[in-house]
Amino acid sequence: AFRRFLATHPRVSGLVIRQLTFRLRSADQERSALASLTVLQRLASRLTELSLTAPTGPYAPSTPGPGPTGAVVHLAQDELAATVGATR
Repeated sequence: AFRRFLATHPRVSGLVIRQLTFRLRSADQERSALASLTVLQRLASRLTELSLTAPTGPYAPSTPGPGPTGAVVHLAQDELAATVGATR
């Protein structure tokens, strides 16, 4: 059914391929980082990445509007550790 849908909607096929390519590239970068960087380097990289993206979902600030200067990352230590392949 999904293949039939993609065949009848070529624009969606392109978007799916683009998303899959992005995810594969991200996974490759993640594996490379796990193999070659220290936990501290991975943590610094992840914090930088989080500071450059707009927070959404449960990690967004509770009150909209301008907040303190700088980035605030709303993650527990164990959640942050899990994102870099470490334990608390």
